[in-house]
Amino acid sequence: MRRAVRWGLFPVDGATLNDLALAADRVLFRKVLENKNHILHSLLPPVKVTLYNLRPRVHDRVLPLKTSLSVKNFLTRMLYDDVC
Repeated sequence: MRRAVRWGLFPVDGATLNDLALAADRVLFRKVLENKNHILHSLLPPVKVTLYNLRPRVHDRVLPLKTSLSVKNFLTRMLYDDVC
């Protein structure tokens, strides 16, 4: 990142590398959710069925059990990304 700033390819007050990676992860996750033909779509948990209206969420999937090992999984990490 420092070289990119020095060479003028990246702004000095730009996003951090972590911010760029998180943004790319969110774009990929959105594409996986929206495209039923995506290779990762079959690995998503089933859609959560409710009989009442909830506030809008990033996804409508059932949340899998969160463990220290499953947090390293891309899909599990993204499913829990915006959960309070």
